[in-house]
Amino acid sequence: MIEIEYAEPTTLEKIRLISEKYSKKHQWEKAREEVEELLEELETTSNPFGYEDCVYPGWNMWSETADVLIMLTQMIMQHNTASRVMREVEYKTDRQIERMREEGLLSVEEYARYSGGAGWKEAVFHTFLGGSEQ
Repeated sequence: MIEIEYAEPTTLEKIRLISEKYSKKHQWEKAREEVEELLEELETTSNPFGYEDCVYPGWNMWSETADVLIMLTQMIMQHNTASRVMREVEYKTDRQIERMREEGLLSVEEYARYSGGAGWKEAVFHTFLGGSEQ
């Protein structure tokens, strides 16, 4: 006898379903709305003493951050641009690592370890975008 086991849909599968049921225009408008709400939350972030590590985000900022991540993930899915976005993330991350080296913020060992490496890319594709490059 064959047993069929039910597997709960993953969050990524749910996000994909949502992206398939709404139009690109609808999701674009919704993404703009969510970004505006996140910006409002960022405006409420406080830095009362001006210290680098003394920043207090508004109570709802993390929820709005999740909304923006979900909407952007849906737009990436709808436009089939995961590999393009990941190339941009890689480029911009490498560029910032280089700037940090120039500013003296990285040790030689840190720079050697983090400059130009793409090993993280597969991990992001598997965990956040749900598979290999598209």
